[in-house]
Amino acid sequence: WAMICCYNAASNDPYKDSHHPRYTKLEKVEDDRILAIGYDHASRMQTEFADLNRDDTSAKSLRQNQSS
Repeated sequence: WAMICCYNAASNDPYKDSHHPRYTKLEKVEDDRILAIGYDHASRMQTEFADLNRDDTSAKSLRQNQSS
């Protein structure tokens, strides 16, 4: 896969109106607010992700299974 990011200056208004939106200023929010929304969305969608704040016990369980 690929991720292509494009940026444009707020002062660079299009010369002709089209279906693309014009510049809209975004409200800056704190990181905690973004993280809270992300965790809430992930829990509603039953999404699994690497939570680096929790202890990872998956490798320990693999080691126990190999010695059996």
